[in-house]
Parts: sequence; C-alpha cells; structure tokens
Amino acid sequence: MKKNAPKGKPLWTCPKCGQTFVTARVWHSCVNVPIDAHFKGKPPELRKTFDKFLALARKIGPITVRSAKTRISFQANTRFAGATVRATDLLCGVALDHGDARPPVRKVEKYGGTFVHSFALKHPSDVDETVGALLKEAYVLDGMRHGGRSE
Repeated sequence: MKKNAPKGKPLWTCPKCGQTFVTARVWHSCVNVPIDAHFKGKPPELRKTFDKFLALARKIGPITVRSAKTRISFQANTRFAGATVRATDLLCGVALDHGDARPPVRKVEKYGGTFVHSFALKHPSDVDETVGALLKEAYVLDGMRHGGRSE
C-alpha cells in the first residue's frame, strides 16, 4: 500500500449538509436519504445482507455511514467502501491502491490513483471473511493515506 497523501489536514465540512470531504468545496449532492428508503420494496434478505456488511465494517474501526440518493457509503477519513441497493443484490465496492482483483471482486475500475473493486452480495452468507479482508484493506489504506484527519 502506498503512503502518498499528506496527513493531519482537517476535512472540509459542507456548510449546507454537514458531509465531510478531503477536497474543499467538492461537488456533491447535499441530499441525505434514510437508509431504510434504499430498501423499500426490496427483499428483506437484502437489508439483512447490508446490515451484516455494515457490522463487518464497524468491527474494523469507527466509521460514519453516508446515505445519499444512489448509494450508502462507509467513511473513516474518506469514503472507503459502500453499497448500491439493486433489485436483487447489493453492488458493493471498496477503494484500494491496486488493481489485483480476487474473489468476490467482479470488476476493477481505476479513478486517478484509486482502484474501485466491485462485487455483488445477495445473501447474508455472502458477507464472509473474504469480504471482511477487502473492507479491512480499504479501511487501513484510508488511514495510511488520510490518517490524522478529523471531522
């Protein structure tokens, strides 16, 4: 994992919605959507799957959950993981510093120096140690890149 970002600089807080970002005045939607709204009309098993995914992330360390119009993100210093609720599954992603995909990852996309590893979760049993390892890797990387920042 690379250690390439300055540490200690406070996050910028949007004065309108209270969300925090590494970059000041970055474009974003100030819309905050209740988590339950993402699961309206969806199979109850998806909510159970999400809750297990979230619990696994919280076991790693303190996080803030950011629920927007199209996705639910997990933020330590930055948004390091998240999920989009679809009709039959959760499209999940973690932000890493390499493109080496391993199961359950189905797709890797590069954005600048970050590689978003995407995978689908359908059932609570899909949230296993491999998913936990991906979350932990993303959380640790976030701390290395942006540790020492505060909200």
